[in-house]
Amino acid sequence: FRDGNKVGDLARQLYPGGDFIDTLNRDEALARTSADLKVGGKPIFEAAFLHEDVLVRADLLVPEKSGYRLVEVKSSTKVKDYHLEDITVQTWVMQQAGLKPKRCMVAHIDNQFVYPGKGKYQGLLKEVPVDGEVQALIHKVPVWISQAQKTVAKRKEPNIAPGDQCSTPFACDFAHYCSPP
Repeated sequence: FRDGNKVGDLARQLYPGGDFIDTLNRDEALARTSADLKVGGKPIFEAAFLHEDVLVRADLLVPEKSGYRLVEVKSSTKVKDYHLEDITVQTWVMQQAGLKPKRCMVAHIDNQFVYPGKGKYQGLLKEVPVDGEVQALIHKVPVWISQAQKTVAKRKEPNIAPGDQCSTPFACDFAHYCSPP
């Protein structure tokens, strides 16, 4: 997560003049996003959208002709399946909330980038269009949300044995709790 935060900081440098909605307060984040969208014309970092009790925070919205490009910024060097799921959920929530992204992109680190020094990171991130993948997955989002909401509504731990999901795509901070001593 620390690396992801560093890449997010660099992304804000690469898209200057934007508004970073840095509050964790849901209502404030939604209000600031709405205000920024009404004014338009500048990048928005961590824009907030809410639908059916699902809150998403978009890494980056870049203004384009008659709309915004949604960019999911990742600290990896290629697009991964779970990146596509992330941006698909964001796209669905945004659409339901009234903003349809004009394009969907995953920005990852270009492993061919050579740092020239002096704080110049232009070219570090490579935007990859994922509109087709998003459209192929978007019909699944209501099911994903329903399943997640049912799990949360139970208010008890799911009975799932430790396995690959404990380390892929990330190591779980609670693995020690679930694993036998």
